[in-house]
Amino acid sequence: MTHLRLQHDPASRLIVAFCLFAAALALASPAGAITVTLQPSTGDSQLSQGAATTNFGTATTIQVASQSGSQNKRILVKFDLSSIPANATINSANLTLFMTTAPSNNRTYNAHRMTRDWTESQVTWNIAQTGTNWTTAGGDYNGTATTSTTTGTTNNVSLTWNIQADVQAWVNGTSNYGTLIKDGTESSATARTATFASEENATSANRPQLVIDYTAPFTATLPGGSAVTMNEPSTLNFTVTNGNLTTTQSISNVTFALPYTVADGTPPPGWKVTYIVNNFIRFDTVDPNPSCSTQAIGNGVSAVFGIAVTAPAAAAESTDTLTSVSAANDCNSAGSDSYSFVQTGTLPSWTRRGLGATMTATPATTGVNGTVTLSMAVTNRATGTPNNVAPANPTVNGATATKLTGPSPASANLASGAAQTFTWTYQATSTGTLSFTDTATNGTVSTPSITSNTVQVGGSALSTITPSSLTTGGSATLTLASGPTPASLA
Repeated sequence: MTHLRLQHDPASRLIVAFCLFAAALALASPAGAITVTLQPSTGDSQLSQGAATTNFGTATTIQVASQSGSQNKRILVKFDLSSIPANATINSANLTLFMTTAPSNNRTYNAHRMTRDWTESQVTWNIAQTGTNWTTAGGDYNGTATTSTTTGTTNNVSLTWNIQADVQAWVNGTSNYGTLIKDGTESSATARTATFASEENATSANRPQLVIDYTAPFTATLPGGSAVTMNEPSTLNFTVTNGNLTTTQSISNVTFALPYTVADGTPPPGWKVTYIVNNFIRFDTVDPNPSCSTQAIGNGVSAVFGIAVTAPAAAAESTDTLTSVSAANDCNSAGSDSYSFVQTGTLPSWTRRGLGATMTATPATTGVNGTVTLSMAVTNRATGTPNNVAPANPTVNGATATKLTGPSPASANLASGAAQTFTWTYQATSTGTLSFTDTATNGTVSTPSITSNTVQVGGSALSTITPSSLTTGGSATLTLASGPTPASLA
């Protein structure tokens, strides 16, 4: 494998690492983010306190009002977010309503996240839908406003609310029941009313809209139970999945940062290791730009990237987590990243084990009823001294076998760097291939699960094979001088 490894003096490595860190920060910006403009497909309406049982789902205008005498009015609006990939990073989300008539003085209008679903054709001040009352008349919503905006007193202008936090929560799995707009100070002695165009308005440009700028998600994951062993070469196999299912954005390079030094990498077919610097490793498609698009990770596709490391020793085992992972597409004539993704939220983690182990089974071949010796060598790779390290009961794979003795010894105390070999004897009881799987632990440190080599078990084992006496023919007379050597074979 040929790739660039930068191993200059420490100062140079520090500079390069800093540059890579800066590049990772640059990737965190929404380069090549996707912008979509949504108009309500699931509805908008007005809640009118003075007409508490009236539905306004088909009205061409809807109002916000602050007026004493139970005459307040509120707006509900909801957008279909199914076109946004789950767990996308929402860079911005701006809700815009077109105000045809402004209130007589400047007001502050708050946007609240709804906490109960509602039906456009049924919702009123009193009910969310037929047969379901609001917990409190006037709508069920988060009491803390997501954001607010001021109205001014000019007619025919657009008002915008930044509801990024709510949209991020919705695409992350929180139920989307839409947004409620209300006056920040209701029940004014003097009526203060603003009128807005609804989704039924004849002028489509004036209808409510939600403009979302998002970065399509991608994920790097590890198989369950992934582990490395201290001071031993280990490989972590990350599965990178392009989770963007709504556009054609593919992935042509991936950069990982690990909590310890990277030794090497194993790319998927059509990819290569571009460089390794300390704890950074970058993979790219093999073909030069712009043809790399044929090897890039397309929508809904996954690829496995192996990263070889030697984790440093510590006094105890730990759970280690990937520092960062970013991906981009540079399949263009300039060879520059046209868009990029950074995985956010929970990053994959693995166990850093303190014990290493190997296991061998001998002989390589035997027969039914033959004896197999199993040896498990356990080495303490941690800096502490674990006491009472003991193997578990080995699992027999393939052909059957009965344990005769072991383990010997039953347990051991292991100083840092020390090793202990545990042995068993088994009797093979059926033909086929035979192997063993086991771990060793003291409850605090443990080995990975390891499997021995295979033993081929043939027919019944014979205890002694002895040649018969030679039979001569012809007229000559022969006298046996010596042999056979050996006289028999066990």
